[in-house]
Amino acid sequence: MGLQRHVRVVAANRVTFHVHKNGQPIESLEDWFQLAPPEGGRRQWKDGRSAKEAARRWLPGLPPEVVEALDSHPDLRGFAAQSAEPEVETQLDEFFRNRNHDLIVEGTCNRRKVLLCVEAKADEPFDDAVGTKLDQARPTSNLPERIRRISRALFGNETIKEIAYLRYQLLQACAGSLIEAQYRQADSCVLLVHVFRTPLTNDGRIADNAADLDRFISVLGSGRAEGAPNTAAGPFLVPGYMAIPRFERLYVAKAMMDMTTEHRGRRPA
Repeated sequence: MGLQRHVRVVAANRVTFHVHKNGQPIESLEDWFQLAPPEGGRRQWKDGRSAKEAARRWLPGLPPEVVEALDSHPDLRGFAAQSAEPEVETQLDEFFRNRNHDLIVEGTCNRRKVLLCVEAKADEPFDDAVGTKLDQARPTSNLPERIRRISRALFGNETIKEIAYLRYQLLQACAGSLIEAQYRQADSCVLLVHVFRTPLTNDGRIADNAADLDRFISVLGSGRAEGAPNTAAGPFLVPGYMAIPRFERLYVAKAMMDMTTEHRGRRPA
């Protein structure tokens, strides 16, 4: 059965939207898990945690908090999503371990093709800080060279000391988003951090993550950062280096779904 027969129309957002994996339609949580399971499998697929809650939230269409975040920026206001694919792997370089996006959403806005690269997050950190990763790297590790390349591509600077406090996952996610945007010929690229506050999460760790994200945005944008949730910052011009392209319209957005205050019905898993 063709993918187009499974198109989902979200009237509230005025978009045509479908979720798929390798051409196979995803219409339920079970479809999502069977076709695009998280790296940790069933262990990671739990109510109240980011993998399953992201699937639950995105299946009906663009989540309201994401719409709010994108609409906060004039360049992204009115984004119309067309398709979404979970668990997309992007090759960063010739080294081991690629970037895995929780979800990639293609759409349009202001006559431009826009790519959303989604990092779903509960209260787990954005990996270790760059300095910690380097201190723990083995002598034969390719990680220092990867970090050097990403730093030069994003910030135009190979001096790792200046970004040692930034979280590695944010650098990796941004680099992978830019590579994916170039591959898909997008005019604008949005790294979207979608946060899920649930009865199982720790508010202190969520606050720490928010501070880490703001620090990353501040360095990326030479001091510009938006502290409020459901906002988007940018556009940022990144110089690019090697596999990571030069890009003029990079944005970083953050959206939060607070499940501790919103009471809603649950569909069966």
